[in-house]
Amino acid sequence: MYKSRFTLWGLDGKNNREREMRAAVRKRSQRTQQGKRSVVRIRGKPVDYQEMVRYFARKRLSIEDALAQRRASKTPEAVVCLTPITSPIAIPEVYKTPQLLFTSICDYVDGSFRSGLWIKTKPTEVCRSARGASESACRLLQQCYEVRDLLDLGHLRAAKLVQDSAIGSIHQMLLDEDPFTLAQLFDVFVRTFKSGKSGRHEIALAVFKAIADIGASTLGQQHPLPRVAGFLLRVDCSDIAEVGAKCVQAFGDQFEDVLGPMHMTSLYVRLWDDRVTDRHLRSLLHRCQSDLGVGDTRTMEVYLVWLKKLYRNGDDGLAAEECYKMLSHTHSIQDTVYAAELRAHFLRLLARCENMLSKHHLATVHLREAIDIRISLFGSLDGVARRGLLRLQWWLTDYGGEEEAAEVQRWWELMMQAEVASQQQAIRSIR
Repeated sequence: MYKSRFTLWGLDGKNNREREMRAAVRKRSQRTQQGKRSVVRIRGKPVDYQEMVRYFARKRLSIEDALAQRRASKTPEAVVCLTPITSPIAIPEVYKTPQLLFTSICDYVDGSFRSGLWIKTKPTEVCRSARGASESACRLLQQCYEVRDLLDLGHLRAAKLVQDSAIGSIHQMLLDEDPFTLAQLFDVFVRTFKSGKSGRHEIALAVFKAIADIGASTLGQQHPLPRVAGFLLRVDCSDIAEVGAKCVQAFGDQFEDVLGPMHMTSLYVRLWDDRVTDRHLRSLLHRCQSDLGVGDTRTMEVYLVWLKKLYRNGDDGLAAEECYKMLSHTHSIQDTVYAAELRAHFLRLLARCENMLSKHHLATVHLREAIDIRISLFGSLDGVARRGLLRLQWWLTDYGGEEEAAEVQRWWELMMQAEVASQQQAIRSIR
């Protein structure tokens, strides 16, 4: 009796929901292009953009198709899109910068996928940039960690050299716009400020200032990458670790909304979060093993993070035992390059465990093997291999092998010369 009336009154949610969501997405996008902020209401209820994204993903619908219907479709009366009224109660200054950070992150992730800049992949692979495969973001990340290691060893001149090289690689990183760029850099920032060690804060701030400055001239001042870097520089130093960790969490939330929680990209970002608990890791690992299998790449990555946590918690014996198990599983991975890279990761971790267990000879053997694998895969410019050489030099010096340590140092210096030459060539090509 009332069915026809519901339709007439616009209350037939089953039939109208999709039409209303399509209209809401179109209207919001149109206003965004005009530089207007928007509050969307459907039947009087506020609907944020993330709710729209989840709806389209759940229904297996395309947001791009909805945007393409802009001119041909009329906006239903139930959909209202208005400019938000500024609250008379001012937001305290201490909260403004984090709010801008989180908003920029959400807009950047959503916009990059919707525009096609970031390409969705199958669940076992990480998403990539449409501008081609690039290691520039990972390269910068490894250079930041290498600076940290050099400072710990007291090699100040070498640390400055690597820092200059890292800043020189920022231009290419910004042009590539890899999906992991910001999330990885936030991870560096958080770990740096949590360490509390002298000199590290200044290095992190210098890198982010370069990102803000170079990004503004390369991508424009309104682009999210330089804006986020600039916002982070305005956060009080005592709050940076907490704000940065929440930014990593915001990235994880956005990737999960777009790709799902078990996509490799979503897992990567979640696993970077230093606050992830051992209990959560065990639960996730059990789920991966039962649902995906031990040989699945996602299971392997979760396993690696869990073993690193065991090592950091001082459970070196169990971590070493599990490393041996996982090394045997890498032979079953079909992607030979990924299998070799994963094998190098497990060997590096095994070596660190064995060093703590005073198995010094085995530690150096396994670390050398990991370094050899990395160089065979990625060449002499590989930052992970250089960091491995620094650790090997450190161990050999402690074990009394000064001659071997000096040989390893010369090896590192040759690789660093190749890195500097590569950066100089890149700078000349830009000019």
